[in-house]
Amino acid sequence: MKDVRATPTAHHVKRRAFVHKELDTCTHVFLRVDRARGPLESPYEGPYQILRRVSDSLFQIRLREEAVNIPIERLKPAFTETLAECETAWDDSDRLDKPSTSRPDQPRTYSRKQVKFRA
Repeated sequence: MKDVRATPTAHHVKRRAFVHKELDTCTHVFLRVDRARGPLESPYEGPYQILRRVSDSLFQIRLREEAVNIPIERLKPAFTETLAECETAWDDSDRLDKPSTSRPDQPRTYSRKQVKFRA
């Protein structure tokens, strides 16, 4: 019985992290925060500019004016609006439909209130 040893278990599954498809084409990324966060603190920081892809699992990003290599598992693509898109959004908000004053004033009713109209 002393010579009998347990057989080591086989590990057939290799864990692969989820990688966004858009990560290859985007110019900016969000960086996941890997520390204990406060209750209302965002899980991601950024957006940060991608400088280059170092390998299949590493990206080099500009973090606080430094080039830093970050694993792909901590990155999420950032989709930002261009300046032209922002300007058109502000222009459209100025054109909001204002309620027309041509309608006669209608009496307002409140719940469980009885309204009497004069004939």
